[in-house]
Amino acid sequence: VMRHAHASLVGVVLRYVPETRSLVLEVRDNGHGIGGAGNGANGGNGANGGNGARTGSGKGLQGIRRRAQLIGGELLISSKPGAGTRVRFTLPLAEFSPWPEPHATAGFAQPSHEQGTVSP
Repeated sequence: VMRHAHASLVGVVLRYVPETRSLVLEVRDNGHGIGGAGNGANGGNGANGGNGARTGSGKGLQGIRRRAQLIGGELLISSKPGAGTRVRFTLPLAEFSPWPEPHATAGFAQPSHEQGTVSP
């Protein structure tokens, strides 16, 4: 943010959205905006969809977007020259689990039907 946006204010919010079982990380700044004066962050390639909002397409942002997709997340980037940038990462928790699904027999001895014995 300091290097590219020259922002004086940065806000970071992380929240859980129970309705969608997802985490949302949002970072906003009041800097130049992607493609704004002097930062060259989008290499002249920002798409604006006709509303002035840019969607950064620099290689760094492409890499972040690719990594977000690899773990099942979505990255949205919006920016207006002179008005700052908002980066929003959403990660559905139902699709992401750092732990394997538990199995009834994984690592535990199961009791047998015979009283007093345990089968491996």
